[in-house]
Amino acid sequence: MPLFRRARRPPPLDPATLYTHAQLLPADLDTRASAAHLPPVPPLLRGRALITAARFSAHADALATADTLRAIHHALEEDPPRPAGTPTGTPPSLHLRFCAARALGQLAAHAPNWPADGAGALLPPLAELLGATSSVDGCLIAAEALSALLGRCTDAEAAAAEPWLCPRLLQSWAATPDEPIVASALVDCFKSLGRSEAARSRLATALVPAICQVATLAQASLAGGGVGGGGGYSYAPLDTALELLNAILLRRWPPSIQPPPLLEGSLLPTLLDIVPGITRPPPPP
Repeated sequence: MPLFRRARRPPPLDPATLYTHAQLLPADLDTRASAAHLPPVPPLLRGRALITAARFSAHADALATADTLRAIHHALEEDPPRPAGTPTGTPPSLHLRFCAARALGQLAAHAPNWPADGAGALLPPLAELLGATSSVDGCLIAAEALSALLGRCTDAEAAAAEPWLCPRLLQSWAATPDEPIVASALVDCFKSLGRSEAARSRLATALVPAICQVATLAQASLAGGGVGGGGGYSYAPLDTALELLNAILLRRWPPSIQPPPLLEGSLLPTLLDIVPGITRPPPPP
């Protein structure tokens, strides 16, 4: 008879059961702490609870998804005053909001039971978070969450958000012009806004001047020996501008609608001028 017996492995838990427990974490932490007369739960712990819940979102039913969305919405809008004597730096509530944004991105990408009206109300606090940070990591988290959330928006929600959201996206692009990963997430946001025919014309009117500005800077740099010939010019803004031009205007623009006048009158001649320079091989060392 063996002295030791191999322990039996517990049966695997059903993913839906795991999610049922995980999605209780964010909403239940503060309630339990208050009932037990404990100090408030640290914001970072609440944020990690939100992310944990969102990781099981692929197995969530409609009720659990709605509960988690409410907890995320509450965290995104939470901005308690900084207590006296708190050291300077990133406020704890901002850490919580970034965790909530990451959880929202996961939930929007994977939840099968997304509520019909669950996206539009979350756009403003998420866009505010995007404008509240100057760090590349923070911009990336907020932009990726916005992109995933816009993918859940209806055409009507996207059209309603375009007038105020497009300028904020352009500001974020201007703040991080040489960060291709952030720019890629922002381009995905613009693409989602451009799905709506009602928003596409306004979106093009806002984007073409920005694309023209980037192309003009590239033209000036080429004239001074930049891009292909040195001069410290970065390809990243021009690459993003051309992707936006292709995604919003060239692929989706209806042939029956006149394009923005600036497109043919200014942007096209500038592009024709810089194409030979950016396609020319670099000089030998």
